[in-house]
Amino acid sequence: MTSARHQLAAALTPLLPPTWRIVPYERSIDRPSSVVVMLKQSTITRHPSAPDGAHLVEFVVTIISPHEDNAAAEDQLDDGVIELTHALDDAGLGWDTATKVSFADRFMAYDIAVNITTTKEN
Repeated sequence: MTSARHQLAAALTPLLPPTWRIVPYERSIDRPSSVVVMLKQSTITRHPSAPDGAHLVEFVVTIISPHEDNAAAEDQLDDGVIELTHALDDAGLGWDTATKVSFADRFMAYDIAVNITTTKEN
């Protein structure tokens, strides 16, 4: 059984620019050297429109800029996050909203709510 986290990481990898790095678990980062894509599982709910045994696992995918300068971080994330949301659409990955946030009170970031459907067979 492949975890929802590993399914999401595998699905995201080909969608990301080669310099972006996936961190599959929530953790603190002192100084990112490149854009970090952190996966944080937030909820597991019964899938409302699927048969019994199908669950919706929601992740918060946090895209973190390594720049402490706001202008540089904005420039980096503006296009990158928009391109990623279009890639999520093209890949059929359910996402809802991308919200600008602060990571570790120093780095500009975006949180994107992404849903993965799991079944007993996954």
